[in-house]
Amino acid sequence: MRIINNINDENVGIVESWLEKFKPNLKKYLNGIRNKLGEINIDVHCRDLNYILDLILERIFKLKGIKRIKWQHFIEEPSLNLLNVEFENLKCPRKMYNSNNNYMHIKKYMYDLCEDIGHIIKIQNELQKRKILCKNVISRVLERQKRLLEAYHKDPDHDAFKFDEKCTINYIMNQFSGKECDIVAKPLRAIEPTGNVLYEQQEQDPGPEAEPGQEDEVDPGATEELDLGIDIPLELPSGEEPKLDTTYAAASLCGVSLIGAMIYKVK
Repeated sequence: MRIINNINDENVGIVESWLEKFKPNLKKYLNGIRNKLGEINIDVHCRDLNYILDLILERIFKLKGIKRIKWQHFIEEPSLNLLNVEFENLKCPRKMYNSNNNYMHIKKYMYDLCEDIGHIIKIQNELQKRKILCKNVISRVLERQKRLLEAYHKDPDHDAFKFDEKCTINYIMNQFSGKECDIVAKPLRAIEPTGNVLYEQQEQDPGPEAEPGQEDEVDPGATEELDLGIDIPLELPSGEEPKLDTTYAAASLCGVSLIGAMIYKVK
């Protein structure tokens, strides 16, 4: 997804070359998805694809003049046609880009957190046997919780935090305390929200640091990749379009957030 960083007035040739291949590449991707129906979570792929398309259009909307209109058309027209007509059976509808939806990043951030939390709970027993890896994974989740909480406290009644009945602020904040890796006999479990813990979490320690000298070590490359996920903007609409670490968004096209670089190594 380097194309997102190239969408500016200085890289017209690069962008237009990419746009010429956009429709056949999108069609190829959707064909691949269609061939794997039943094997993958189509809802996740659909959600992330729509997010990335919005991300590209968000960057295009920063431009002015004929390039903005032309490039927008090169994305919108084939996206709407392919997703809503030719690949309608995928049930992955595409809507026109809404330039006023400046909180789409919060929604994506929360979805990724919920998915990562669910996967961590699923592999709890194996993860707890690898203490350094466990501490790194849990501490990253706690960092992301803290960042989300900071955005939430700016406007707790905002619709951006109420898009899903299951993936809620309370669900995210109730899952981990930072002590999970010290408990092997007692398994982790998904905790149903029983109260508002948001303000209690605000001053919580972000989690234990990895201890040196342990047998289990984390791949430095995986940690570096994971760091990119921390840079997603969580500002609420203020008239200024947010900046985004595009590597985070690109990885999500695979239906897996960047913390997967660490936790999927457990398997």
